[in-house]
Amino acid sequence: MVQFEAMNTKLDANNIQLAAKQYSLRLEVKHIKLATKNVKFDTKIGQHEAKIGQLENE
Repeated sequence: MVQFEAMNTKLDANNIQLAAKQYSLRLEVKHIKLATKNVKFDTKIGQHEAKIGQLENE
């Protein structure tokens, strides 16, 4: 019974580590989403520049 309880304690510790890793991944995902917004913003500027270029060429 003592060994079984010790195994449960180790499993609980592993679960806590997994939860901490999931939290870190969530923070990283937020950074990625912010970076993606910046890319979309740059893309919109690129589209406007392309339209201006087309007007000048015509």
